[in-house]
Amino acid sequence: MIRYLVICLSFLLTVEVHAEATKVRLVTSQFAPLQYGNDKAQGYVVDLLNKIKPILLKKHNIELGNIEFFPWRRALQIATNEKNTLFFSLSRTEKREKQFNWIAEVSPYRQAIFSLSKTNKPSVDQTLSSWDELVHSHRILAIQSGSQLQNYVSNDLDMLDEQLYPVPHYLIAIKMLFAGRIDFLPLTEFLAKGTLCRSGYPSERLKHNFTINEFANPLWAAYSRKTDKDIIDSTRYEMLKISQSDWYQKHQEEVISNWNQEQCRNLARAN
Repeated sequence: MIRYLVICLSFLLTVEVHAEATKVRLVTSQFAPLQYGNDKAQGYVVDLLNKIKPILLKKHNIELGNIEFFPWRRALQIATNEKNTLFFSLSRTEKREKQFNWIAEVSPYRQAIFSLSKTNKPSVDQTLSSWDELVHSHRILAIQSGSQLQNYVSNDLDMLDEQLYPVPHYLIAIKMLFAGRIDFLPLTEFLAKGTLCRSGYPSERLKHNFTINEFANPLWAAYSRKTDKDIIDSTRYEMLKISQSDWYQKHQEEVISNWNQEQCRNLARAN
């Protein structure tokens, strides 16, 4: 009898061990409307992850944890060093290629050079159409310190130091633009109007000059190098099915459009 009970107990413990899901940590930094929020994470990349969460748990016994927000450098550090950690949304660059296991594209990402029109009709002002025109305009461009773009304009374009104004954050550049201290700044192309409104500035005078094609790379979800191969393969398989679907494409466009409009409606109500 005792032997029978021991065998049954051993069987139950074995089943319990095998049934325990493999946990995955989700880390990111705030970037509305892709992923943002305080008490509750939201955004279209968050919606993508919420779609695959039950699928991974049911089919592959992989449990995605709650989304944790960190400053960019801290999130990058965690994702670089910790096992079974999924990081999003980041550019896939040559320097980072071997630092991560790349899973799927989760968002477009494209910057453009913007300026401020003198009137509420940007079309009547002169527009620059290339880097060459900007370099030879001898006007001032704000650039984020330590960014790929700063390295590109300084080294590849040989832009003069007196034309560059390094800033630690793009919000500072927006304030400087409206104060007349700079002439141009780079912004995420499809979020520019909403970004201005969210920062408390009207978007009517914002003028698009040209797209920065050199860094028009999509943003990815990626696992840390120490992540188990089965987790990588299963997540990639399930995420690609959804991230490449018509639903996700339409959902991105809808969330982006609504976010831009909401920021500007909030500004209008505040004024």
